[in-house]
Amino acid sequence: MVVRAFALGWALAAGVARADDAPTTPVVPAPEDALRDAREAYVLGDFARARDAFLAIVQRARNLGDVPPPLEAEAWVFLGEMQLYAGDRKAAEASFRMALLADPALRLSPVEHPETVIGVVEVVRQAVRAEAEASDVRRPLPWWGYAPFGAPQLATRKPVRGGVYLALQAGAAASSIAAWVVIDRRLAAIPTDLPSDLADEAEAERRYAILLRDAWSIPSAAVFYAVWAVSVADAGVAWSRKPGVPDSAALVPRPDGAEVRVGWSF
Repeated sequence: MVVRAFALGWALAAGVARADDAPTTPVVPAPEDALRDAREAYVLGDFARARDAFLAIVQRARNLGDVPPPLEAEAWVFLGEMQLYAGDRKAAEASFRMALLADPALRLSPVEHPETVIGVVEVVRQAVRAEAEASDVRRPLPWWGYAPFGAPQLATRKPVRGGVYLALQAGAAASSIAAWVVIDRRLAAIPTDLPSDLADEAEAERRYAILLRDAWSIPSAAVFYAVWAVSVADAGVAWSRKPGVPDSAALVPRPDGAEVRVGWSF
């Protein structure tokens, strides 16, 4: 009995020790709870903790995607409000823009936000709407958009794509010109006053020249014009976008404001 009781006590002690040593999974609060805690810190005047909490919410929305758009927009608004009071209007407008992109139907209550903040948000809203309307207008392609040899892509800062079009068109043009040079030389080498016994050889040479034209020169020219057409169509799609806007842009929140990261197509 003593041995059995000792063994049972040792097993229970070992189990408790293993339970204490087991790693615990951190509990991630729900987005609603995280936003409520951040707002409480803001109301109590703990602005450093509030800023970090709001930043955590918008970063969570970007990384995990489990934050509802209205909650993400509200976090952006509070970040912008703190940036505006800190004197950084540019960063505040960027935060308000992110709020409107997350929730275009965003409306601020004058009970929760001062009129100054609401006014700046409305100014940013008008700018976002104007940009959206301008992006919907299709602009005509300028004259250089129809130029060959990848000129439209080089003009719109797509050097790799422009280089590909340039190489393909230049190679096709060179091939077609070389074919015509060979054809002209072979035809020029045929005398005009041949005796009847050499007429068959002259006719065979002419047929060979025609074969070179059909099998070499014309296909090369067709490749040149086909690549040209693709280049112009590609330029038309790129030009329909608003000038000066990169192909991809992201505003990354940081504790001291925001960082804009852009990328261009090649």
